[in-house]
Amino acid sequence: KWHPACATLLIYFKATVMLKNYFRIACRNLWKYKGFSAINITGLALGLTCSLLIFLWVQHERSIDSFHANGSQLYKVYAREYYDGKIDGNYDTPGPMAEEMKKVVPEVEYASSLLYINNTTTLKAGEKILKVAGNAAGADWFKMFSYPLLQGNANEVLSSLDGIVLSESLAVKLFGSAAAAMGKNILYDNRKNFTVSGVYADLKDNVSFRYDFLISWQAYRKESSFVNEWANSGPLTFVMLRKNADPVAVEKKIQHFRDSYSPGNPKVYHVEYGLQPFRNTYLHT
Repeated sequence: KWHPACATLLIYFKATVMLKNYFRIACRNLWKYKGFSAINITGLALGLTCSLLIFLWVQHERSIDSFHANGSQLYKVYAREYYDGKIDGNYDTPGPMAEEMKKVVPEVEYASSLLYINNTTTLKAGEKILKVAGNAAGADWFKMFSYPLLQGNANEVLSSLDGIVLSESLAVKLFGSAAAAMGKNILYDNRKNFTVSGVYADLKDNVSFRYDFLISWQAYRKESSFVNEWANSGPLTFVMLRKNADPVAVEKKIQHFRDSYSPGNPKVYHVEYGLQPFRNTYLHT
């Protein structure tokens, strides 16, 4: 009888010889049918390349907004509007909605409005003038979302009327560094002075909401009357539910939320609200 080690070695030797023969035959065929081989190899290379690129793209798309520590508790409020026999879906909500939900819905731990201002806001610091894009956000914004603050406290940066939070790159352009920007004055659109209350790290590619600065929601409400009225819509509303809260139960509570503050005429127009997990909003609007 063969010793087990010898039998294994013999099998390995035979397999090696067979593989060498297969490789030799393959090389001969490739050389003999050059045109056919070139087409096959090129097709295989293109297929693998396209598959890899598609995989990387899908991986990136699925990574958008997936980094938030409280991701499973974050929701975006959506609206379903009924009018003229039609139904329209969007994310437009009344300006006071976030703060009111936090007051009257016990399951809501944090809530924040968000409104895109414009991409040509003028900021002036000393002799430096820049036109940048900015948003207005509620005081809970940095408590809810994991956008890293380099300077400032998440509980305070958006709590004052004159506070402004800058991106790191904007702070460097205006003041030289993130630390140097803290407490400095900025003239906003040549009409209002803000004080830098915080600096956040530049937003990465996997962030769906992009902006160069944030001002407090209270400051924006003071200058823009439409966001104080329940009859108007436009701002976005985000909520962070308490752990173990039932989003379905919360949806039932907010379905007709606006009716208590702006009844209107339900036969002509009415709106119902719901919650969508924030991590789903980028791919499933």
